[in-house]
Amino acid sequence: MNNSETKHNLFFVTTDTNDNIVVKIIRYNSTNEKTEYLKKDGDQLIKFDSSLFDWWKEKISYVEGDYIDVAFLYDTDDIKEFMDTVLALNKSSNTVWTQKVIEDFIKFELKDSKKVFLISNHNNDRVERIISISGNEDDPIDKMYLTNVKIYPNNKNSQSSLIIDDSSNNGDNDVGNKNKSTEEEQNVQNENEEIEILDSEVSPLIKYFRDKAAEDRKKGI
Repeated sequence: MNNSETKHNLFFVTTDTNDNIVVKIIRYNSTNEKTEYLKKDGDQLIKFDSSLFDWWKEKISYVEGDYIDVAFLYDTDDIKEFMDTVLALNKSSNTVWTQKVIEDFIKFELKDSKKVFLISNHNNDRVERIISISGNEDDPIDKMYLTNVKIYPNNKNSQSSLIIDDSSNNGDNDVGNKNKSTEEEQNVQNENEEIEILDSEVSPLIKYFRDKAAEDRKKGI
């Protein structure tokens, strides 16, 4: 089965003001580059309950053996069992859910927030990133979400590695720190290039969320 037949879904799971868990499911079709929110009973906001898994499989016409590419963005651990069940399906090695896609989605869906603290547990490797929505760096963090998508931290720079102990005159330390700085800078460059390459492959997804955000701004939402 090729990548065009992979079922790409993003589960956005959040807790409402009444402490109910609700879900929005975004489906991306890589064949026609169409993005849409799945609806249950005509509503994008779906109640999280024990029937969700079977309903979702039927909605996306899942057949055993189909490849899936699923991302989760969530603010509660109460969905862990559901998430594990979904991710246990036949997982595709190709994903359209990159850091940039998730960031643009967050800026659209959480546009009323100021800053979002995002934690990735991709391959059990915890990485933290702050996403500024207001554009004001002095604004406080007011939301926290977790994701299984691979992300990179905000400030992977080499400043700390350039700090040299003034009490030591050992020139080897200076050389070692500079080498470490160069290596870290190269790692950041490689990671940025990887993000750029992946995002260029799924630009319709990024464009979709940016266009939706622009539409809301025009409406004053």
